[in-house]
Amino acid sequence: MKKILVPTDFSEFADIATDTAIMLAKKSGAEIHFIHLMDIPVDWINLVESDQKKMYPDITLKVKKANNKLDMLLTKAEKAGLDAKKFIQYNANYKYIIKHIESFGCDFVVMGSHGTSGLAEWLIGSNAQKVVRNSTVPVMVVKKAVTQLGDIVFASDFEEDSFNAFKRILKIAEMLQVKIHLLFINTPANFTETKLTDLWMKKFIAAGGNSIEGSWVYNCYDFEEGLAQFTKKYGSIIALVTHGKKGYVTESVVNHLDIPVLSVHL
Repeated sequence: MKKILVPTDFSEFADIATDTAIMLAKKSGAEIHFIHLMDIPVDWINLVESDQKKMYPDITLKVKKANNKLDMLLTKAEKAGLDAKKFIQYNANYKYIIKHIESFGCDFVVMGSHGTSGLAEWLIGSNAQKVVRNSTVPVMVVKKAVTQLGDIVFASDFEEDSFNAFKRILKIAEMLQVKIHLLFINTPANFTETKLTDLWMKKFIAAGGNSIEGSWVYNCYDFEEGLAQFTKKYGSIIALVTHGKKGYVTESVVNHLDIPVLSVHL
């Protein structure tokens, strides 16, 4: 983990993401990039500074306030002994966040969200879920203050296409110095015999070595309810593979559970 991107709208939920990113950066030595997206009149961008102040004093003040808030985030990170940079992008959506990841070599994203009612307004569906869906680097979504990062619960179907994503989760667990619980949630709609899930998990257990705390088959009528019950007992982070149909599962978990969710793309 070398560069962590934190999209922020300066809300209390974005502040939770900032604190979580700082916690991660202190463990990994990563640099933090704070990015704020703003909608402003195109004319303002093309004007010289004196005309900006004259013709759009309210927009000029808004931009100044945003810069000041970003400076405060930089100061917070620097007081924690970290390197940090700030970015403002005008009239952009989630695609710029993806572009920033690629252009600056960010290898992790931390995003904040509202409780169980959904993601922060500027991130709802159109942005946050698309970042989770399209990001090629791991994305952690947090809703409540995280005082420490405990064990990771990797919930999966343990099919072959999840293995490479699991290896990325394994590296994150090693960096955080936490254990991984391998979890298959058995529901009536997707019932699988234990002998099969045990067989599927073998490759993951072997690859994880000492980082694997245990492997579990958890029976529950509802996937998300089972995931919440298990994680609150055994871990503090949910890790999910995101791609295709698996992406929709991740987005649903992000929206409905208040436990930190780590999304890793195939």
